[in-house]
Amino acid sequence: MPMFDQTVSVPTGAGNTVIKPRAGQLRNVLVTAAGTGAGQVNVYDNATTNSGTVIASIPATVSVGTWYTFLMPAALGITVANVANGPVMTVSYQ
Repeated sequence: MPMFDQTVSVPTGAGNTVIKPRAGQLRNVLVTAAGTGAGQVNVYDNATTNSGTVIASIPATVSVGTWYTFLMPAALGITVANVANGPVMTVSYQ
């Protein structure tokens, strides 16, 4: 059975968004609303929270339309940890 990309929106604001609670692959991130926060948005190989192996980092201050391709495997799951005033993003994954 073929695997198809799926998408999830990550809201602005400090907090975790579970993208996938099991193994998969982080594919792409599209910024849909600009961020003005400090630091970076990290994506973790974790099914529930913001700890473990970081599989991607995105600047918290970033312009709309910025596109990232990662193609990173995630053995446990995919969780995004956004920051206060961070960007709104659409994340694609398998």
